[in-house]
Amino acid sequence: MIKRALMKRKIKAGCLEEYIKRHDEIQPELTEEYKRLGIKAISCFINGYDLYIYSEYDSEYEHLRIPENMPFDIQHQELMQPLMDWSTTEDDFEEVYRME
Repeated sequence: MIKRALMKRKIKAGCLEEYIKRHDEIQPELTEEYKRLGIKAISCFINGYDLYIYSEYDSEYEHLRIPENMPFDIQHQELMQPLMDWSTTEDDFEEVYRME
């Protein structure tokens, strides 16, 4: 079964260009790691400094998502960490309707 998730985060003021640049330079190994673990799609949307992350993944992904399986994701998250504004709340959204 495909699951979907939407998260809202915030990019630090002054870090937007660097955030976009780092995503322009995503390592192919990270993309392959995501695919291997069952992630079907990831999209990042920005509105000012607000960041919305949408993902689709196989239900098995939740069981496979352990540090040993995700070295490139861990490296990517460490690279992005300084660009994020962690003083704001992180919103996860509940899906209430889906048209298929």
